[in-house]
Amino acid sequence: PRTINEVLDAHYLSLKLYDYINMNADKKAFLWREISWIYEDLKEEKLSKKASLKALENLEEFYFKDDSSSSKKETDNISLLLSVLYYKHGQKQKALPLLDDLIRDARVNLRQKNKARDLFVKIRKENKKEKNKENKI
Repeated sequence: PRTINEVLDAHYLSLKLYDYINMNADKKAFLWREISWIYEDLKEEKLSKKASLKALENLEEFYFKDDSSSSKKETDNISLLLSVLYYKHGQKQKALPLLDDLIRDARVNLRQKNKARDLFVKIRKENKKEKNKENKI
């Protein structure tokens, strides 16, 4: 068993090593996501948000700039995760096209498709509520 500080040190060391060996940004994104979850569990909201934003930045870099060949399932997982991170950080409009692609693609795993649909519907409802509030003012 490790202490929480040892766990965080191990994650940060991994990030440094990933930078040193020039590892793909998706691997860094997943580490940042884990760090975010650790801070979330520790009720460290500011640190959790910073780590989550780092995960978003790295995942965006990988998704939009990396040309490595990922499997369809991996690409779909990354699209879904990127959509969730966009939503979490108030960038709903960036999430919608990715979610729409996942929902419309017949080759997407049913579980992923359902998660994408749930988040898509949630965002659309929130957008509708916001629009209604604006119209009442």
